[in-house]
Amino acid sequence: MSFSISKIHAKNFVLYEELSLNFDSLENNLVFITGENLDVHGSDSNGCGKSLVGDLITDLLFDKTVRKHSQKSFIGKFGKYSFTSMRIKENGGDFFWIRKYRNHATYKDKTFFHLYSLSGLKDLTKKTKADTYKLIWKTLGINWKTFKNRNYYGQGDSERFLRVTDARKAEIIVDIQGLDDLDKSKDRAHQLFKKAKNDKENFELEVINQKFILKSIKKNIVVAEKDHAKTVASRVKILEETNADILSIKESLRVSEKCAGRVKIFSRELDELEEKSEAFITLTQNITVNNHLLSEARKGVKEKTEQRNRLTAKISEAKKEISDLKSKVTTKCGKCGSKLTDQRRSKSIEDVKDHIKTYHKSEIDLTATIETFRNHVRYRKSGIKKLELEAGGLVGVGKAMEKVDLKIKKYAVKASEISVLSGNLSKVKKQRKNLRLELKELHDEKLLKHMKQEFKKREEECSVSSQNLKRAKWRMKKNGIAKAVFDRSIRTMFVTFLNNLNHFSNSFLDTLSDGCITVMFSPVSEKLSKKVVDEISVKVSVAGADSRDFRTYSGGEKGRVEVATQLALFSAADSSFPFLFFDEPFIGIDEDGRARIIDLFKKKADEGNLVIIVSHDNIVSGYGETLNVKRKDGRSWIDA
Repeated sequence: MSFSISKIHAKNFVLYEELSLNFDSLENNLVFITGENLDVHGSDSNGCGKSLVGDLITDLLFDKTVRKHSQKSFIGKFGKYSFTSMRIKENGGDFFWIRKYRNHATYKDKTFFHLYSLSGLKDLTKKTKADTYKLIWKTLGINWKTFKNRNYYGQGDSERFLRVTDARKAEIIVDIQGLDDLDKSKDRAHQLFKKAKNDKENFELEVINQKFILKSIKKNIVVAEKDHAKTVASRVKILEETNADILSIKESLRVSEKCAGRVKIFSRELDELEEKSEAFITLTQNITVNNHLLSEARKGVKEKTEQRNRLTAKISEAKKEISDLKSKVTTKCGKCGSKLTDQRRSKSIEDVKDHIKTYHKSEIDLTATIETFRNHVRYRKSGIKKLELEAGGLVGVGKAMEKVDLKIKKYAVKASEISVLSGNLSKVKKQRKNLRLELKELHDEKLLKHMKQEFKKREEECSVSSQNLKRAKWRMKKNGIAKAVFDRSIRTMFVTFLNNLNHFSNSFLDTLSDGCITVMFSPVSEKLSKKVVDEISVKVSVAGADSRDFRTYSGGEKGRVEVATQLALFSAADSSFPFLFFDEPFIGIDEDGRARIIDLFKKKADEGNLVIIVSHDNIVSGYGETLNVKRKDGRSWIDA
């Protein structure tokens, strides 16, 4: 399938307010673009805008140019936005439109791609400009590297000389031949071989590791099976000992609880004894008090008896005095010693009788008081006797308390062990529960089951890894063969293409120099970083002299070789885009050389290729179409 440029159109593109070229309306496929810059006196070419046609074409096709203009620089001064378009014909009759807007009020910076066919219009535009251009390149079968090397000869391409003469790894040759995919496939084969080799080595290590792990697991299973029986027996023994410990602790706990009960009983007895002890103390105190009161009562009886005895003596004396008074007619007063008359005597007797009555009354009172004290003495004696009886019954309370206290101390030691024993019992019961669970797990053989399952899983993984290793070895062998085939194929095709390039280049140089100039492209292998790299050696011979490096020649010979090489590169490879653009190919070439080069361009145009030549030199009419670009006041246009 072949595509060709049919029409280009632009508005406000750099110096062009409007530019329109319809190549279908031209009679010849050979188009010369010359020009005048009327803004600069004496200049017929520089800066008029001829090369912008090539920039317009490459910008629409690839969104960049060989001369590396910025995208903003394409917007001219004749409006707020820039618009460019290209119509591309397909040999089947359909055609494509590429439309590009810059700084547009609606479309902003947008690129559109449409297909016009008998079935109607189809919009092929993608969401992003990058995706749209990927589709354009895929549809037209072009790429920037190929186009720049094969279709475009530009004076602004500063790297062209190096790419033609020092193309490392045959970049320009492989690309021009369309061997880029083959080269990528070769690289892919190398990568796959390397990956397969790494995979093989990794799988070998993996299989070795897994076999080692399997051996280790199997050994562990044998050891685990032996240890399992021992473990079960030891756990059963420990469980039996634990049950015995529980029974022992329970018995100790029962004894301690019994001791605790006795401590409670003895504590109550001790409380009762303490109450009796307090009563004994009280009785003792009461006895002491009653003894004191008894002593006081006895002292009172004694004192009152003495008083009564004194009164009895006084009564006896008074009675004697009365007797004496009665027996005597005269007597003397006992007080004053005067003689008493009968009257006075009678009165004295009466007075003595009164004293006797008083004494008798006092004696009666004293007798009553003495009787009262005697009653107190008898009462106190009776009470003391009773208290002594009661106290006698409490004499052994202290000893009883000592005995009970000893018993409490004796049983309290055991009683204090209850909390400790209860904690121990809980711990041992928990231990027994854990042992029972462990025994249950041991009886279930979970560990062995898990190890056996792990062993089975590892066996399966090892089997998979072994299969992967076999596949990796097979892939390594297959990719090794592919790698070797690609290496030989590309090398063969590379050499073959260089032979074709030499044929076409020297054929064109025969036309340009009558056989005086010959060129030889030959492969040169260089080993870099343990890797063999192919380079292209370009040797030129003039007039039969010894060939030497291309770069050592002057502009004329070098210019002829470059033009011949460009045409040879285009001719030596199949082209799906028959288009050639030469920007100032005649620099350093004399008039005869220009005529010969134009003859070659015409032959290429007659073969159906659109050939556009930009030149400031006047072109002899009759060879093709000539378009004259003029610039004035900063505006360029094509003069009809």
